[in-house]
Amino acid sequence: MDKWVIGIVLIFAVSISTCTFDSLLSATASSISNDIFRNKVNILWVRFLVVLIMIPSLIVALKASANVLQVYLIADLVAASIIPVMFLGLWNRLYFLRGIDVMFGCIGALISVFVYGCIYYDNAREGGRLLLIWNGLYDDSDWGPFGAFVVAPVFGILLGFLCAGLRIGVLYLHSKRTGKLFTELDQPVQNNTREDEIFEDHLSTVETEDNKANNSSVNFLSDI
Repeated sequence: MDKWVIGIVLIFAVSISTCTFDSLLSATASSISNDIFRNKVNILWVRFLVVLIMIPSLIVALKASANVLQVYLIADLVAASIIPVMFLGLWNRLYFLRGIDVMFGCIGALISVFVYGCIYYDNAREGGRLLLIWNGLYDDSDWGPFGAFVVAPVFGILLGFLCAGLRIGVLYLHSKRTGKLFTELDQPVQNNTREDEIFEDHLSTVETEDNKANNSSVNFLSDI
């Protein structure tokens, strides 16, 4: 390949990577500021926290730069830990699940993968390497990565429900002790007041316009 073609490809590759990285940093800073601190912390401190988060991310990226597939495998393992219990938390029938239960399940799933790796390899160092899928997938004698992708979603869901059960149990005992009403398992009531008001306003507007049109017709006929 000619040198000028290589130069153009490198420019495009760096531009695309920079744009993606910049968007990720902006989204991370926005999520931390809005979702975690509710915009009560100075944005400079949030950006400093983002820089701290970048350090381990860059170390992992540099370590895995020789094998791009490993980066995707790490993302897949994190997704396998987070997505199942998070989707269950969005299900209306599991209304008793709260954000803390989902977060506990997500974090607990990753810890479970580490514990599984320690047991499977009989080595804590290899258990930590399993979190990064360090040995890849294509080893017939190593079923560690397969077990990790099984353990992550299963234990994420189990630990999420465990956290919900403990939380509900503690609140039940607290309500019994204090005499307060226990409402943790009550189904949420959907509030459609705002939608009803908008619908009624629309109907009243339509009726008003119809009345004006009828009055105009009557006046026109009376003049004739």
